[in-house]
Amino acid sequence: MLWLTDREEFLQLYPVDKVWGSDEMLNDPLVARRCGSTDILDAKKMKTLFMDYPDSGRRYKLRFNVSGCDPKSVRVSTDGDRIVVRATRYDEDGTSEREYCRKIQKPKDVDHNKFKAYLSSDSVLVVEAPVPPSSLNLRKVCLHDFTSKYIGLYDFSVDL
Repeated sequence: MLWLTDREEFLQLYPVDKVWGSDEMLNDPLVARRCGSTDILDAKKMKTLFMDYPDSGRRYKLRFNVSGCDPKSVRVSTDGDRIVVRATRYDEDGTSEREYCRKIQKPKDVDHNKFKAYLSSDSVLVVEAPVPPSSLNLRKVCLHDFTSKYIGLYDFSVDL
């Protein structure tokens, strides 16, 4: 599976108390830019951000590395503009904890009510939602055979 071997595209959670500087301090290769505490991902650098599946169509898919976090503390929420992942990590002796968070701007076409999340046994949090067909840059094209006979309408993907 591609998503299990492509760990360089896994998003990390950051300590809640981290102070963010300007975009010049941004060193995450998957982030195009930061707007406040919300990251805007670089879709050109992430091969697995949008995945096509034969049975369920195109999906927007994020993977978070939550290793070291208490699985019961992992929380995912969405609003109209972003996906927010929160989790807690405990130190080795279990006496202190630290809160972690990551906020990602979601694509405008993806409905925030359609997100689903699941946690794998190897501490990978997957957050995904379907991409509506209307946002896939499809256009209808009339096809004719060589005798100029009308064949029908077909959808073809168009790069704009």
